[in-house]
Amino acid sequence: MATKYPSSDESKQFIEEGYDKSAARYLEWSRSRPVSMQHRLELVEKLYTRLGVSGDAGNDSSRELKVLELGCGAGEPVTLALASKPAIGTLTANDISKTQLDMLSESLSKLDDGTDAKKVKLAHGDMTKLEFPLKSLDAVIAFYSIIHLSPDEQVEMIGHIHRWLRAGSGYLLASFGADESAGTTYDDWLGMKSYWSSHGIEKSLELLENADFEILWKDVNQNPEDAPFLWVIARKR
Repeated sequence: MATKYPSSDESKQFIEEGYDKSAARYLEWSRSRPVSMQHRLELVEKLYTRLGVSGDAGNDSSRELKVLELGCGAGEPVTLALASKPAIGTLTANDISKTQLDMLSESLSKLDDGTDAKKVKLAHGDMTKLEFPLKSLDAVIAFYSIIHLSPDEQVEMIGHIHRWLRAGSGYLLASFGADESAGTTYDDWLGMKSYWSSHGIEKSLELLENADFEILWKDVNQNPEDAPFLWVIARKR
């Protein structure tokens, strides 16, 4: 059953509680969708190409790229893949769910190379409250996370990301809902209460361009394991 329009504080509270409660179930569900997992890894490879760290160049630890992942969950598959990339010097992994970050921390502790784990900084809490210096990040990745914000907060978040990225060389890799929705609450999604909203394809692209991003690549995913999403790689002008 779906209901509509909780306040921002209300939706974030039940999203946090829901992912804490259903973290293990959500991870199991994610692992059962290998096409979706592989798709995200392929998109990260596209980002590496834009950053100039694909192939052997990714082994250059002197690059010390600074990357932020919004909504990292338990870290599979994206966070762990990013952590293993020598060219990434600092990876801030943000999630609203403390339980999911605890699961990520456990996975990081099991990595063969301890330096991979050390580069990951866990950041628990609301993504809209994060703070970074202006023009300090090389990339921001946001898969299935910005959709949990209200439409107005999505606009605000795009602005934050733009300010944090380096001018001319900072990249956003993100997913947005393809179908327009002013906000819908699902009372039982994988055993938890959750919320999504979306500006739709055209409006989301317009918001990025109005924030002074250049859209470098876009696609609407229609694979049978997933609802339709707009996937974007954009560069800060």
